Amino acid sequence: EGGSSTSVSKSDSKKKGGDRGGVRVVARFRPQNKNELKRGSGITGPVLTISDDSTGIRFTTEAQKEMNISEGAANFTFDYCFPTKTTQAQVFEHTGEGMIPELFKGFNCTILAYGQTGTGKTWSMMGLVGTENRGVIPRLVEGIFEGIQNSDVNIEFAVEVSYVEIYLEQIKDLLQPANDN
Repeated sequence: EGGSSTSVSKSDSKKKGGDRGGVRVVARFRPQNKNELKRGSGITGPVLTISDDSTGIRFTTEAQKEMNISEGAANFTFDYCFPTKTTQAQVFEHTGEGMIPELFKGFNCTILAYGQTGTGKTWSMMGLVGTENRGVIPRLVEGIFEGIQNSDVNIEFAVEVSYVEIYLEQIKDLLQPANDN
């Protein structure tokens, strides 16, 4: 599989993430893109496998040999791992959906997408807005404003959002791109 984006969710939600609350770390793996397939490698099968309980990944024996990875360094554990064919809705269900009730209880919640360039962070977070392939952020916004609509009319809400990119130690405000660091 081509790459991953790791999402760190801060929430006290018990939905989908068990009874842990706090910080959860999930990993999403995308399929190889056209350039990666064209470039090829000595690996003819999958690069990794996801455990039956979806909490761990393991590089396949073939991938370990090709990438010169020792057996002990081939296993990784997460709170949840998404396979390559995971839908945007499924990612949202496991990462963002449980945060909405927590926001209405007054908790601050954060989702952090982390990974190498080209691994699918923007796709997971934004997707194609206005379609079934919309990402976590549009789905969160929908849920927040639906919650506001369904709340007592005497309650006043203030919604604040930050959307930033940190690249080469430079912070870019993605809502106000003209702002400089």
